[in-house]
Amino acid sequence: MKVLFCVFTYYPNKNGVQTVTQYQAEGLEKLDNDVTVITSNHNINEKSIQIHNKVKIIRIDAYTYNMHDYGNKKEYQELIIEQSKINDIIIFVCCETWSTDWVLPIYDKIQCKKVILFHGMYEFNLSNMRIAPYSIIKKLIGIIRWGIFYKKNLNNIKAFDGFIHLHEMDYSYRYCIQKKINNNYILYNAVEDSFFINDVSKENIVINVGTYCKNKNQLQCLNVFYKSKLDNYKLVLIGQPKNDYYNKLKQYKLKLDKKYGFRNVEIMTDLSREETVKWIKKAKIYLLTSFSEKFPVSLLEGMAAKCPFVSTDVGVVKYLPGGVIGKNNKKIIDGLNFLANEKNYEKYSQEAYDFANKNCRIDTQVKKLENIIKEICKK
Repeated sequence: MKVLFCVFTYYPNKNGVQTVTQYQAEGLEKLDNDVTVITSNHNINEKSIQIHNKVKIIRIDAYTYNMHDYGNKKEYQELIIEQSKINDIIIFVCCETWSTDWVLPIYDKIQCKKVILFHGMYEFNLSNMRIAPYSIIKKLIGIIRWGIFYKKNLNNIKAFDGFIHLHEMDYSYRYCIQKKINNNYILYNAVEDSFFINDVSKENIVINVGTYCKNKNQLQCLNVFYKSKLDNYKLVLIGQPKNDYYNKLKQYKLKLDKKYGFRNVEIMTDLSREETVKWIKKAKIYLLTSFSEKFPVSLLEGMAAKCPFVSTDVGVVKYLPGGVIGKNNKKIIDGLNFLANEKNYEKYSQEAYDFANKNCRIDTQVKKLENIIKEICKK
């Protein structure tokens, strides 16, 4: 089958949506499908057309910033119309970004099957909102911005042939059911097979992997670790890039050393993928302190490596086994102390591994995606 992905981020970027889309595209290619990806050239020093791991990549001038789309909209729409003549199905990854939003006005000109693959969506409820002036204003702006967007485009969205969601309890799935949008499918995120191979000895390590930024909130990782009773543990933060937030983390560590006494903490950048995987497999506890997530791949990687988690209440994490949810600092600290107990660690690490092993293998999820595609194309 000929499959086209349209996505705002792809290789050589490194983030959750990129990771999932890339293993899906390359996995379908290995199953003898002909796969193309249309993505952005924004801040990417790559050719406008290239082949990577047998997947054809077309890059156009487009990007989304502060809830608005920029770039060559007309060129993209014309490209989609032409591609719809030669592909069996187009998978538009994520709403609320140019790769999907720009095609909604021309949905009736798309000649092949068309699917939206949600990685969550904007949540209109006020739960888990940070009580800070900036956060409140941003939330209210978002409610207005995306409220108008979905009201305006609801009928166009309903005209699509299928909707793929990350989890049964994901907000996008519940939204579609509420709005009587049919043809919904569930497709979990997945992780590389290497995480399931038990070839590294566990050490007393608490780990967090993610971009150094305010949303990932690694400052809270430092805060709760210093206040925990895990004196014989090391905290490892791995991320990119060496930006202002990274420097803030380094300074905050020094401040906490003065206040609570020295603790073993490493704040790393520029690690290879192989080194990152090894650190995750060595860790005993995965600590996630993000302000917002959907179905975080980095957390699943820890679970696959028998690493139970302590997490803020974000996305669908509270529905996953093998971890503890902390709705405030005290609860997170209690969770760390709880999992440091050897008996609790063994129980929760096995639960985390069992879930990931059953539900989050790349080959399994890619084959499931192919079956979804075949079912939609037969309708």
